[in-house]
Amino acid sequence: MDFLGVFERELPATPSPHSPGIEILMPPPDTEEFSTVMLTGHGLSEDQLTKAVPLHVPMAAVEGATLYLATVGGRPAAAAALFVDHGIGHLANASTIPGYRGRGCQTALIERRLRDAAAAGCSRASVVAMWGSESHRNLVRAGFRTAYTKAVWRFGE
Repeated sequence: MDFLGVFERELPATPSPHSPGIEILMPPPDTEEFSTVMLTGHGLSEDQLTKAVPLHVPMAAVEGATLYLATVGGRPAAAAALFVDHGIGHLANASTIPGYRGRGCQTALIERRLRDAAAAGCSRASVVAMWGSESHRNLVRAGFRTAYTKAVWRFGE
């Protein structure tokens, strides 16, 4: 059994420094590249990517969605999304390609999405992450508080 945490915070966000050399592209110039980075960061294999990327690309057309691609030295490194609805900015579905982890990509993506949510008129931000994960730690550093947790039951393990 695992636990998901639902986290929230008020906006506007206080800017936090992020690593130099990280550029945030919004929107990403290529939604297929965005999807490949996102899904690679979530651990999909090359075989799985071939099937999953075309299914993920339509995310760019979802109303209220903004997609972000973080690059390091001009190379795609991490991806994230922001959904804005009813004054809430929901930071959604972020991942980093394994070779770029620990360089501050997610910190930069969190900060940018919080600024953009505030600029869009949001008064609050929310996000879901696995309890105790690196994502959870990044969110706590960004000022998120636990709203509630949810047990995730896995059968057959």
